[in-house]
Amino acid sequence: MNKKVGIISLLMTSICFFSIFLFYKKELKKEIEEQSTDTKKYNFPTNASLPNSTTKNTDSIKNKEEYLSSASSVNSSNKNEPINIEQAEEEKAFLLEKIKRDNAIERLNNNNLTEAERRDYVEIYNRLSQLDSFIYKNKMNELSEKVAEVEAKHDLKLKELGISK
Repeated sequence: MNKKVGIISLLMTSICFFSIFLFYKKELKKEIEEQSTDTKKYNFPTNASLPNSTTKNTDSIKNKEEYLSSASSVNSSNKNEPINIEQAEEEKAFLLEKIKRDNAIERLNNNNLTEAERRDYVEIYNRLSQLDSFIYKNKMNELSEKVAEVEAKHDLKLKELGISK
């Protein structure tokens, strides 16, 4: 009798705790949804235009033109690929240090660059992308060679033991 009472009371308390857990989980979800749906409402005059809207539009057009011209120049002029991973990593470190030293990220975000500087940084970022791709491909090739070696050793051991694959 005591075992039955103990099991029933344990079952009831676990059901109570589980229902309380679900209740608080639902409440937490509701709070998160309410916080995310609460948006600030701004009252702009209906006839007034937003500030800097024309300059932002022209800047975006210029950025698009620069992107298209830089993409076509990168595709047409195939830059020298580094000889090995070490050289690529050195060049990558140098370019990242140059960007950091020139405070380029903040200047790009604040739009405080001339057209020539902007083109230079676009080329630097394109080169960084090429270097990352080169490093990634070489490391993947090295890993695939190591995997092939391990598989070959494993196959030899299986043959020595007389086990088929």
